[in-house]
Amino acid sequence: MSDKFSANKSSDVTAEACAWIAQLESESMTSDDLAAYKEWVERSPAHKQEIQRLAVLSSEMNLLTEMAQPLKEAATRQRQLSSQNQDGYWSRLRLAGVALIMLLSVYTGNQYISFYDQNELAMYSTEVGDYREITLSDGTVLELNTDSQIEIDYSEERRKVRLLNGEAFFQVAHNANRPFIVYANEKAVRAVGTAFVVRLSDKALEVLVTEGKVELSAADKSVEPNDIAKGLSNDNVGESATALTPVVEPIFMRAGETIVYKKIDNKVAIKEKVQVVSKREIKRKLSWQDGLLDFSDTPLIEVVEDLSRYTSIEIEILDPELRDLKFGGLFRTNELQALFNALETTFDIQVEKVDSTHVRLSRKVPTNS
Repeated sequence: MSDKFSANKSSDVTAEACAWIAQLESESMTSDDLAAYKEWVERSPAHKQEIQRLAVLSSEMNLLTEMAQPLKEAATRQRQLSSQNQDGYWSRLRLAGVALIMLLSVYTGNQYISFYDQNELAMYSTEVGDYREITLSDGTVLELNTDSQIEIDYSEERRKVRLLNGEAFFQVAHNANRPFIVYANEKAVRAVGTAFVVRLSDKALEVLVTEGKVELSAADKSVEPNDIAKGLSNDNVGESATALTPVVEPIFMRAGETIVYKKIDNKVAIKEKVQVVSKREIKRKLSWQDGLLDFSDTPLIEVVEDLSRYTSIEIEILDPELRDLKFGGLFRTNELQALFNALETTFDIQVEKVDSTHVRLSRKVPTNS
């Protein structure tokens, strides 16, 4: 890129990304254009991040209804320039980007960084065995594991998220002026420019930090509820959907640390100490992001509990002595039969299929020779 484009690199990257979106939406991309687009995206992580951010805004908000016609006109003008001068490729790209930036600036009163709506009210969920990735309006990436439900309640002052059930990974977009807080049962997890996992079940609440740090605290129940699900017509929201505010004496956790709160009578209790986990253990815990179940010297009872999250089949251990049997292996979440086969062939466990919804595990009875 020439020197005239280096004076304000951030602005130029945004302008170029806007121009690419304008050209993509104009449906005038040739094979050469697509190759150039791919090369531009892969040239820098900043390029990829910016095109993803703007693409999300384009798809979810259609780049604002008021701009639809101006965008169309800009794309038409770009095609005209393309036919007139094939050698002026980057000039056309620059022109389209500047035109789009001007439109955005006019709409927002010359405040480009706030051209999108900072308020967001939504609910996302996954069925048993499913996985879902969502990019929120601020650029935060959310990944939902099997059988999970989450509420998003963004305002200009704060980004509030409520995990109602299941497991979620958050790659939080940094914004010091808008705290990002995840509420799960009676705990609040405040991100400080970070990535972390929160897992909530009927037995425990677990927080794992994979990048940066978080602030973990109790939640102040004196705050009035703000159940956003009322506006989303969802009947499955329980007490954990209450909007709460963190209180004093927080626990600060850094990358590579985890904590587990066990639950008794659906309430968090028995706080365990913050534990340091290895990179291998973090990778194992996040294997679900790749559609895998990774077990390493794991008690069979824990294997069964994990399996049960990905299937509607009831898995019952008949022999109590098998509960602590250590098991290991890597399996796909949607291919549980391979795991059952490993139990039978390697651990001499009898896998009895009672019916299509019920499986029993017991020790194999030796056959008489």
